[in-house]
Amino acid sequence: MSFSKEIAFRIMKKEFDRFPNLELAETIELGQIGFYDSRKALFDWRTNLSSLGITISPKKNIDLPPIIDEVYTSEDSVKYEFSLEEGNLGKVFFSFSKKNSIVTQANEMRAQGYEISKLENLLLEYRKNGGKWDEDWIVVTQTFNSPSFSLLISSGKNSHVEISTQVPIAKNVFNIADPKLDLAITKSHKLAFSSLAKQNVTPFFRVHKFSSTNSKSKTHLFPYGRQE
Repeated sequence: MSFSKEIAFRIMKKEFDRFPNLELAETIELGQIGFYDSRKALFDWRTNLSSLGITISPKKNIDLPPIIDEVYTSEDSVKYEFSLEEGNLGKVFFSFSKKNSIVTQANEMRAQGYEISKLENLLLEYRKNGGKWDEDWIVVTQTFNSPSFSLLISSGKNSHVEISTQVPIAKNVFNIADPKLDLAITKSHKLAFSSLAKQNVTPFFRVHKFSSTNSKSKTHLFPYGRQE
């Protein structure tokens, strides 16, 4: 992961209280198990719940975040303006005043996840029956999936980007992650990363850790990474 993307990762993790999947080509699924290197902001996936013989069905549309289809921008460092151009083509111009500033938007994001108490009981039973579990493992317990998603990260001060629709629209404001608009970056300057209307992705996820906090405490499942 590049330094700019690592900074963006930490900013988005703090802002959204979720792990961002900046490598949007990587599949993130419920039940994935692995290690998290917080120093490098990297995951090392090793196995999954089903491979361990642990079966649990997810609950859908739970804990839906307030920021779903609205444009999110880094506070005090991004300005933007929508306009309707000739032929009713839409245009939005983003200007960045700081390095590693972020613009992101999802299209019809949905959440699904496990009932944590049920999963904890299953893991306790798994351990009781002799199943091996590394206490450094984390498990994906909630995913936020979107038919399409856009992400822009600036690489310096005075960065900017212009996004235009290639099909006519009725109003000047539009979703910059909507693939039906045939979106295109028509101008850009000093962008560290851009992904426009990437389809069928999991932009965010949450994880839990199944371990004890000390030698005397009971092993339990707790949210991981919220306060790092």
